[in-house]
Amino acid sequence: MGVLSSPSSQYLVQSFLGEGNFGKVVKCLKMATNRTVAVKIAKGKDLTPEAKNEMEIMEELRAFDSDRFNFVTFNDVFVSGGHVCLEFEILDMSLFEFLYQKPHRSLELDEIRPILYQVSVTLQLLQSLGIVHTDLKPENIMLLDHGKQPWRIKVIDFGVACHVAQSELGDYMQTRHYRSPEIILGFPITSAIDMWSLGCIAAELFAGAVLYPGDTEYEMLRHIVQTQGHPPSRLMGRGVKTRWFFHHRRKDGRRRWRLKNVQQSGETNPSAGQFNSLNDIIKLKPPRHLLDEDTAAETEDRQEFLDLLKKTLHLDIARRISPSELLQHPFITLNHLAQNHHKSFYVKSSCEKMEVCLDQSEGFDGGQMNLSPSISGAEGPPAWFRTRAHPLILGISSQVSTAAPPCQQERTGRKALRKSSRRKPRGDDSSSERDRPSSESRNTEIIQTSKKPTIRVAQIKPGRKRTWDTYVASGLRKRVKGSPESKKIKRDDSEAERKRGRKRTWYTFLACHIEPKKRVKDSPERKKRKRDDSEAERKPGRKRTWDTYVASGLR
Repeated sequence: MGVLSSPSSQYLVQSFLGEGNFGKVVKCLKMATNRTVAVKIAKGKDLTPEAKNEMEIMEELRAFDSDRFNFVTFNDVFVSGGHVCLEFEILDMSLFEFLYQKPHRSLELDEIRPILYQVSVTLQLLQSLGIVHTDLKPENIMLLDHGKQPWRIKVIDFGVACHVAQSELGDYMQTRHYRSPEIILGFPITSAIDMWSLGCIAAELFAGAVLYPGDTEYEMLRHIVQTQGHPPSRLMGRGVKTRWFFHHRRKDGRRRWRLKNVQQSGETNPSAGQFNSLNDIIKLKPPRHLLDEDTAAETEDRQEFLDLLKKTLHLDIARRISPSELLQHPFITLNHLAQNHHKSFYVKSSCEKMEVCLDQSEGFDGGQMNLSPSISGAEGPPAWFRTRAHPLILGISSQVSTAAPPCQQERTGRKALRKSSRRKPRGDDSSSERDRPSSESRNTEIIQTSKKPTIRVAQIKPGRKRTWDTYVASGLRKRVKGSPESKKIKRDDSEAERKRGRKRTWYTFLACHIEPKKRVKDSPERKKRKRDDSEAERKPGRKRTWDTYVASGLR
C-alpha cells in the first residue's frame, strides 16, 4: 500500500495489476473523485522514450471518443516521487486471462466475431491517423466487464505505437508469436502488420493455442512457410534481413528464394508445428447442434471465417485485407448466413452477440472518417443491424395473439393462454388500436388452473415414522378452533399418549378402552382391589402359585 500524489489529487494504491516495458501498473483509488483508476508508473525517474511516446499518442487519440473507437481512456499525467505516472480508466481483465478461465482455452465463432469487429474499428482509426500499434496481442485487448457487458473490449498499451512516417527500416517490434514476416525480414513498416497480428489472434481464439509457435524468428518463418508457402519473390529483395533466413539462386533467368534448412540455420531443437495448412484450423472442433439447420449454418460460417483468416494472414502486403475491408467481410456482416439460414437459432444467437457493436456504427465527427459507408457496402447494412425474433417465435406469438378468449379456453381445458400486448400511453382513446394485437409484439403465456382445496398436513420431524393416529389428527376434516369436537380429539390424543420407547401392556390397554365403567377414586371397590393386590404381592424370584394368580384381580 502506498500513496501517489499529483497537483489535483492523491491516489491510494490498492493492488498491483501488471508490469511491462514501460513500468508497473497499479490499481488506485483517486481521492478527489472517489473513483478507481489504473496508473502506469514509469521505471526510471527520467522521462523515458516509451513514456514520452505513449503520452504523445494518447494526447492525439484524446480528440476522439474512446468508447466508440474501443481504446482505453486516457485521463491525466503527473509526476509522483520523480516517476512519470499516466492515469487511465480501470478495465476488467485481458483477453489472455479470460481465455485461461475457459475449459478449452478457446472461444466459439459467434464470440470471436464481435471482438474482431471492435478491434478493426480501432485499427481503422489508427490507419486514418497514420499510426501503427505494433504490439497487438491478447494481453493488450481488455474486457470492460465480462459479467455485465460480455464481449465489450478496448485496446490498451500504446507505448510502442509509432507513426508510419517516423518508423525506420529494420526496427524490432511486435511480440514474437504475433510478429509479421515483413518485420522478421526487415521490410518497410505499414499498418498491415497490425492486421497480421489480428489474424494470429483470431486463429488462437478459435484453436486455443498460438498459430505459429517457436522460440526464434527462424522457427516462426518455418511454420509460416509450412502452412502458407514462401513470400512473393518480388518482395523478398526489399528486406534487409532476408538473407539471414533465405538463400537464393537463379533459375530460368529469375531469382528463386528458398528457406534455409535446419542445419544451415544453426537451429538445434526445432519445434513441431500444429497445422500443415490453415484449412486444418476449422477441423479442430466439429459443430455440435441438435438441429441440422444450425449445423449447416455453422459449417458455412466456418468457411467464411477461414476465408477471413487467409486474407488477414496473406503474405503479400498489397493483398492483405485492410480494417475497412474486414468490416465488409461476410463473416462480420452475416448477410449471407442470415439469407441462407434465416430459421437457424445459431444465426439468431450470432446477431444478438453483435448488438454490442451497434453504438460503434456511426462515423467520426468532422468528416475525417466515416464508418457507416464502410460497413454498409453494396449489400446493405449488416444483418445484425435489423435483428428480429426467430420465425418460430413469431409463429407462436401470432398463434397466441389470435387464440380464443380465456373464457372459451377454460371450457375446453384447465390451461388457457392469455394474450397481453404493450400498453398504450395515457390519454390515447383509440380503444380499437389498443386491443389489436401485434404479430411482432412480445406475448406472455399465463397458465390458469382451477383452484383446489388446500389440505394442511401435519408437520413431522425428519426421520420419524408417521402413525395412523397422527394421520387422522392431521386435519383431513375441517376443525373449528375451540369447538367441543376439537377439544374431545385433543383430550383423547393426550390420554393415549405414552412415553416413547416404552412397550404398552395388555393391562394398560384394557384399563384405557375396555373398562366397563369408570373407577371412582377412593371407592370401596377400588380399596378392596388395592388391598387384594398388596396381599398377593410376592418377593422377586419366588414361584407364583394358583392362589396368588386368582387373587391378582382378574375377576
